[in-house]
Amino acid sequence: MDGMDVVDFNKPRAIIKPGENIEMFYSYLDTPDTTPDGQFSKYYLGLSVVMLVSLVLAALIESTMAFPAIGLVAGVAVLAFATTAWAHHTSETDSSPAEALLSAGE
Repeated sequence: MDGMDVVDFNKPRAIIKPGENIEMFYSYLDTPDTTPDGQFSKYYLGLSVVMLVSLVLAALIESTMAFPAIGLVAGVAVLAFATTAWAHHTSETDSSPAEALLSAGE
């Protein structure tokens, strides 16, 4: 990299600075702000808020219900997070969700 003038390396001082040809590499180093992981972090955050509100409401109304509302909401929360995680995983692979399911059993 130093020989191609991409970086200037001063070995005695252990200093590395961008060289004259660093501009060619910025397109490889810069990433767009809209990454799939950024999109899914919004899904996980939204899902967390919805599940937290649901758990608080379930705790408040459980004494008036004939069934365990907290357990039901917790089960739905686990299922929702598992579904979102599976969708996140399959979106990162090139295969379709059906192919991902079939290959998971092998």
